[in-house]
Amino acid sequence: MEDILHRPRRSVLYVPGSNEKAQSKISSLEVDALIYDLEDAVAPAAKDHARSIIIDLVNSNQHTQKEQVVRINSDDTEFGKKDYEILEKCEPDAILVPKVNHPDDILKYVPYLQNKKTMIWAMMETPHAIINAYDIAACSKKLNCFVMGTNDLSKELDLNNVMRRTGLETSILTCLIAAKANKISLIDGVYNAIKDADGFEEECQYGSGLGLDGKTLIHPAQIEPCNRIYSPSDEEIAEAEKMVLAYEKARKENPEVGVIVIDGKQVEELHVNGAKKLLAFKKLLGK
Repeated sequence: MEDILHRPRRSVLYVPGSNEKAQSKISSLEVDALIYDLEDAVAPAAKDHARSIIIDLVNSNQHTQKEQVVRINSDDTEFGKKDYEILEKCEPDAILVPKVNHPDDILKYVPYLQNKKTMIWAMMETPHAIINAYDIAACSKKLNCFVMGTNDLSKELDLNNVMRRTGLETSILTCLIAAKANKISLIDGVYNAIKDADGFEEECQYGSGLGLDGKTLIHPAQIEPCNRIYSPSDEEIAEAEKMVLAYEKARKENPEVGVIVIDGKQVEELHVNGAKKLLAFKKLLGK
């Protein structure tokens, strides 16, 4: 199969780097990935302390079953320059680079990561990022994920709340095509209305239906519905298993067969490969 399976990134929770109370609850959360935030969620006066907390947290190996990502500050700020300490003193699974506009914003970090497991995620939150999405996605093997920064992007595009999702659609699809072409993940932006469960699920359905890998979250209550919607359903798994078994049986009976019919639907090898990918993802989830 040509498709590359990523580790699950259905639910990706932002955790403020300075919030030790929130960090203490991480072990109990059924979340796929964590973003320890050093940027927007941390006040300037707290950034040095937060950086130290995150280094200790990563080095403690407490949460290695979850993907651990550190959102650093832009290196054109005094805080971003200090954040290179993250790359020197610990090895998170990835760093999330904010305000990416072009490939150089990613490539400047690559020399620091040559001998480390740490990868790079790119925050896609500016108009220039969208325009340059393919070049950014293709710029380095160290880059393995795009994260939509929908709040900042909405502000940059002057979108109002009524047309926000419609206005973001072109940007999301542009990043999706670039990500799929370069076999990296694409994670949707946050949903700000924490108590609006129906709206949150609708936005998850939208992203999952488009083929995004998951969604960034701002509250633990969003984890369960996000994981559920971004996981294959029992019906989808059963259909995939039926398709693979039927196609393999047909191939054994006639090695030259290319197309079969299941429940009145035409099934070709490309459909079977998609079913195999779904079943492989199920295995990654431990289902």
